Amino acid sequence: MEKQQGNFAGACAGLNDVSRGEIIILEKFQEKYADKFTPGQLTWFMRNRARNGLSKSGAVILSARKFYINERLFTKWFASQKA
Repeated sequence: MEKQQGNFAGACAGLNDVSRGEIIILEKFQEKYADKFTPGQLTWFMRNRARNGLSKSGAVILSARKFYINERLFTKWFASQKA
């Protein structure tokens, strides 16, 4: 009997597509950009994502109580913030 491949690979095929941006877990994002954002800043961004437009930007995915960040969309959102 031949083992059937699950549909998981097909469902997630486009997740790291360059046009959509790299999607990484929040903890890895914090490590990668530690020179730009403090953990407190990122926590504030996540807690206030509905008010600050981060949710609407599509840069944040909340799944299974974990945050995932689309780097390209996060950068676009961050650059659009006004002082």
